Amino acid sequence: MIIFPGQFESFRTRGNGDRILSISTYSKYAREVSMVTNDEIGTEYLIVMIPTSSKEAEEFRDETLEESTERFRKRMNSLINTYSELTEIDGKLCRETIKTELKGRGLIRESTKELDLQGYVQVIAILNEKIYERKKNTGTA
Repeated sequence: MIIFPGQFESFRTRGNGDRILSISTYSKYAREVSMVTNDEIGTEYLIVMIPTSSKEAEEFRDETLEESTERFRKRMNSLINTYSELTEIDGKLCRETIKTELKGRGLIRESTKELDLQGYVQVIAILNEKIYERKKNTGTA
């Protein structure tokens, strides 16, 4: 997980509708930023932005790795439920289908309980994409 403070500078829209955000941060966070900038162009990240003036930011600053992992586990389960509702697939069957896909991708062997924080982030990104595609295909996006 890469964490650093940033200030929203600007955004622009590509011709295809994608948004490009410009965020600045302080030089003392160069190491954290380099973890992003040294990755390949096109690498996807799950971005969580919490305004520093909010109560959530205060809680997040003091959060342990275990608490963050639990937060992301809950988010993953919430997204599975959302996807199940959108596809009108029984919740249990939907979970099994997703688990089978995650096994095929090599993210788990048997259970999502095997995931670490990075694994939950990957699964959340997969589920967000599935939900977006489903909404786009049904005209609800």
